[in-house]
Amino acid sequence: MIRINQAIPKLFDCFWFLGQKVREQLKGTWAETFRRHIFPKLPVKELSQKYRKDFGRPTKNLHTGLGLLVLQQMHDTTDEETLQRLAYDLRWQYALQIEQTTDEELYMCGRTLWGLRQKAMELRLEEQLFAVASDGLLGAAGVEAGRQRMDSVHVQSNMRRLGRLRLVGRTIQIFLKNLRRKAEGRWYQQVSEEQRQKYLERKGGEEIFSRVKPSETASTLGLAAQDLCDLVEQFAGEPEVIKMHSYRMMQRVMGEQCRVVEEEGEPRVAVKAAKEVGGDSLQNPSDEEAGYSGHKGQGYTVQMMETFHGEEERGPRIITYVEVTSADITDHHALIPALEEVQGRGILPQQLVADTLYGSDENVQAAAREGVELVAPVPNTEKSGSLSLAAFRLDECGLVTSCPGGQVPVRVKVVEKGVTVWFDPRGCEGCAQRESCPVKRSRKRVRLRYDKLAMRCAQRRQAEEGPEFREKYRMRSGIESSFSQLERGTGVNHLRVRGMPAVRFCVFLN
Repeated sequence: MIRINQAIPKLFDCFWFLGQKVREQLKGTWAETFRRHIFPKLPVKELSQKYRKDFGRPTKNLHTGLGLLVLQQMHDTTDEETLQRLAYDLRWQYALQIEQTTDEELYMCGRTLWGLRQKAMELRLEEQLFAVASDGLLGAAGVEAGRQRMDSVHVQSNMRRLGRLRLVGRTIQIFLKNLRRKAEGRWYQQVSEEQRQKYLERKGGEEIFSRVKPSETASTLGLAAQDLCDLVEQFAGEPEVIKMHSYRMMQRVMGEQCRVVEEEGEPRVAVKAAKEVGGDSLQNPSDEEAGYSGHKGQGYTVQMMETFHGEEERGPRIITYVEVTSADITDHHALIPALEEVQGRGILPQQLVADTLYGSDENVQAAAREGVELVAPVPNTEKSGSLSLAAFRLDECGLVTSCPGGQVPVRVKVVEKGVTVWFDPRGCEGCAQRESCPVKRSRKRVRLRYDKLAMRCAQRRQAEEGPEFREKYRMRSGIESSFSQLERGTGVNHLRVRGMPAVRFCVFLN
């Protein structure tokens, strides 16, 4: 049965026994902000969907349970420490509006806390919990959301880093273990004795791979890949086995790591080169959603937006947006979903500062349509050794008024697709930048053609050289201090959980 504290303001002060100085000190802590601005808005209605109103024992107070989950991540405590804080820490009790010092209010077993967390993850309540906390802090601190900045940070789940050989071997081991338990081992007996001994029944389990010499890694990986493909083909006609999750995992690894080649007229399994394996490939069977970034490694990417103030202003910085993606997804794709989410909450910024990866023309145009000024450098897509359009002098309309050598166009033609500019070829003779100039030359004319995309990028590059852009953009680096505090204060860069649902839950509530 459902038990909910409606968080209605009480007629009598439940903490009357505290002295005036202690009470004033308590009101100056985080507990007062949590109690007034976050606790009453917790999404207990959504959580109550997991319980029946007419059956079962009364639940623990759902307001208390959800609040406890938030405080646990906020203070980076274990389950045991969390339950002890509930029972003995006055600040936690004050924040959770606990009225009575009874077992019903102050005692909770570890299994109950674990069950609440699982239900919250299944309902994806972390997004609502974060929105409640963020909006509540914005209102409590009176912070304006007009200026924000955005960046990403890499986090690692609690998974082991596996090389390709161990990845293939571990995938086979998991499949064979599941196969041995299925149908009383009937399918397992069809696996060859050699494969069973190599991957499962050998003493020490995975030790066969730990003793491989570096010079033999490639050949051993080829043999393991052949075993993987043989098992996939052997059970491809068994409907019951195909439905197994571990079998589908083997199929995924085979498609990502192997290819079939012809050798002397016979098909043979070959291992792909490492550079051919995509970043969205399986990194560890225990964490299937984790990806790979060539710059940061295995794990997840956390996108974050926060408010900021100028140097002359004072006030807290409030995180307004968080999202978790696989590490292989680049920052370029994160901006538009972020703007859509904060717009739905009514905290869309007028100015958003971000680094180069967010500064594509597509993102700038999308942000402008929402009334947001995106302050970000233009990604470098120009060929090395050649001048870009930004080296030419442009007017406010994006039309070339002179070349890098100072020559004025003899003709300018504007069409829907772009602009064409003609120069006098005699003016190019003897130019020091002739070899790197992007113009097209013929005997009678010199022509420069560019589209509207190149025009917008050139205008932005020229604006980047000015003091106004630099003054705005220098505020971007401040978000790095927030990442540092997040990592040192909560340990979010090395999480104690794995899998996207658990990772999202921890990151959103940290």
